[in-house]
Amino acid sequence: MKAQNINTHKAQIKHKTQNTKPKRVCDLCFGESVFCLCFGSCALCFFRVSGLEFRVCRAARGFTLIELVVYVALLSVISLVTVNSILILNRTLVSFRLERRLTISADTAMRRIGRELRLANDIYASSTLGVSPGVLSLNSQESEEDAAPKDVMMYMNGDRLVLRRATSSIVFLTAGGVTVSSLVFRQINNGTASKSVKVELTLSASAGSASTTKNYYTTIVLRGSY
Repeated sequence: MKAQNINTHKAQIKHKTQNTKPKRVCDLCFGESVFCLCFGSCALCFFRVSGLEFRVCRAARGFTLIELVVYVALLSVISLVTVNSILILNRTLVSFRLERRLTISADTAMRRIGRELRLANDIYASSTLGVSPGVLSLNSQESEEDAAPKDVMMYMNGDRLVLRRATSSIVFLTAGGVTVSSLVFRQINNGTASKSVKVELTLSASAGSASTTKNYYTTIVLRGSY
C-alpha cells in the first residue's frame, strides 16, 4: 500500500513537470519575456526551470540569421536618423551664427552712415549715386557741437565698406568675414529744400558649404540741408 502511494505521487510529479513550461528569466536584466532585454549580450542569461534547474537561454547561445538581419536593420535606421539629426542641427547653428554676424555688421554700418548723413550739409557732385559700388561724398562737420567743416567719404574697399573723414585714415564699417555684395546710394528729392539719401546695402557671409545673404535699407535726411 505504501509503495503504491509512492508510485502514485511520483507519477503526479512527473505529469506536473511535463505540463510545466520553463520560465525564461535573465539573471542580468531580470526579464521574463520571450526576448531578453540584454539581447544575449551577457554570459549570465539562463533558463530557470521550476526554480531549480539552470540552462543557458536561447539568446545567450547566439542569434539566428533573421534576428541578425533585424538587429542590423534597426541599428542602421537608428544610426541614419541620429546622424541626419546632428547634420541638420549643425547646419541650423551655422546659419544662425552667419545671420547674427550679418546683423551685427549691418547695424554697425547703418548707424555710422546715419550719423554722418545727419551731420552733413550737402552732397558733393563727385558722389557715385544709383549704381553699385556707390561712393558718397559729403560736406559735413566734425560733430553737433563742433561745426568745423569736414569732408566725409563712404565707399567700398575690396569687399568691405569703409569711411574716411578728411585726411584721416579709413575706418572699416563692416566686420572681417562679411562681404559687401552691393552698395547703392540714392538721392531722394522730397520737393523741398531738404535732401535725403537712401542706402541699399547687401551683405553676405559663408562658412564651409553654408552661406547667407541679406539686404538692408535705410533713409536719412541731411539736417544741414533744412
